[in-house]
Amino acid sequence: MEDRDISFEATQFEFLHSLETNPKPEDFYMHAHERFELFHFISGNAKYLVEGTEYTLNPHDTLLMRPFEVHRLVLLDDSVPYERTVVHFSADMLSGDDAVNSVLLRPFYGRELGRGNRYEATDFSGEGWPFHGDPGTLIERLGNDAEVFIASKVRSFLAETLLPFAERDRNETQFSAKISDVLEYINAHLYEDLSVAYICEACFLSRAQLNRLFKYATGTSVWQYITTKRLLQAKTLIRSGERPTDVYERCGFAEYSSFYRAYKAKFGNSPEQDKARLTRAIAGDPFP
Repeated sequence: MEDRDISFEATQFEFLHSLETNPKPEDFYMHAHERFELFHFISGNAKYLVEGTEYTLNPHDTLLMRPFEVHRLVLLDDSVPYERTVVHFSADMLSGDDAVNSVLLRPFYGRELGRGNRYEATDFSGEGWPFHGDPGTLIERLGNDAEVFIASKVRSFLAETLLPFAERDRNETQFSAKISDVLEYINAHLYEDLSVAYICEACFLSRAQLNRLFKYATGTSVWQYITTKRLLQAKTLIRSGERPTDVYERCGFAEYSSFYRAYKAKFGNSPEQDKARLTRAIAGDPFP
């Protein structure tokens, strides 16, 4: 296997295909482009960072980056050959109609920076990524028609992304509504006999669905979230002058011993230590 680089430049786009048998990590750094980018991963062992979001790369994943969206490839194993196809293009390549361009570019602009960049081959019901096989042979065979061919294939691919993009947008809306229902239920019953099973039943979710939604939305588990909120309320009550032994049950803990361990693990002090500090402060102790 030999390294190869194939490029085709036109006024409104640049087409690149590259194979590196021994890629060097130092060759890949954080950068951005003035044009739109389609990055198609063919082979290698790497991940991709876009505006802080990490994407694990699988063969035939395609990433979409809009102008000035910062990104970087991270090699996980530089002994594995790295192959990809990249197209950089301007909006002028798409159409003379601004309304059409607005629709075709929706997967680039209709999302937050670093979110929803990656599309897998299975996301597409049609052809998906349109450039397969040996691009060098393709460009050579097309001759003067290569520019028109590549531009039309890019437009066709962008049209295909509209369906999975719309599906994602609809799922995001449903996700937001569902996680809002979960959080509302938890906070309404925070100090009661609450369990994951109760939450799943009340919100019509399986345990796996609940854990997945919650981890994505809050970065923590359901029970960590509940415990943290209960402990914060207990700390507030203790600092307002109440005794630890009077607040733990009101804050949803069945036993004082479990409350004590969780409190100390969270705040570094025991409930009694926080209570004592408050007492000394009220008495005028300069070192509470």
